[in-house]
Amino acid sequence: MARLNLFWPILVLMQCRQPRKKSINPQRDMPIGIIVSLLICTVIYMIFSGLLTGIVPYTSLNVPHPVCPFYDVACYQKLAALVSVGAIAGLTTVILVMYYGFTRIVLAMSRDGLLPNYLAHLHPTRLTPDTHHLYDRHFMTLVAGFAPISSVAELVNIGTLAAFTIVCIGTIVLR
Repeated sequence: MARLNLFWPILVLMQCRQPRKKSINPQRDMPIGIIVSLLICTVIYMIFSGLLTGIVPYTSLNVPHPVCPFYDVACYQKLAALVSVGAIAGLTTVILVMYYGFTRIVLAMSRDGLLPNYLAHLHPTRLTPDTHHLYDRHFMTLVAGFAPISSVAELVNIGTLAAFTIVCIGTIVLR
């Protein structure tokens, strides 16, 4: 399960590459930005994981909020509250980035003919995709309301792993 959860941050970083059309030099800037971001996040993740498992017993980390026992052990309750607020803010930004990337992917797929053409409709003044937002909101609301979050997270991680595998195989076959 932990190996599957590692694909979640990678998926977010891959969603960040969607606005490459707005970059001045995307051939140079996008790979540098993705690789540097991935390296920074990986190093921070490894350092924090090492510190967390070194200070708090591993048996107390299998909770919905595994960072807070670290600060409780160190007697920093106010810092634990601040970290919890930061985690909520971080999850909110992740959701926004994922949704932004999703709208761009649906737009590109509908323009390429892989999805129906009406999903490629742009708002006349804002020039943003607007048709599929209605369907997306309803679908995401139903999933969030009725599906357990652990099952949704596992499905997203497995889907990400499958997508990466398909892209790698497709790249090898097309070359």
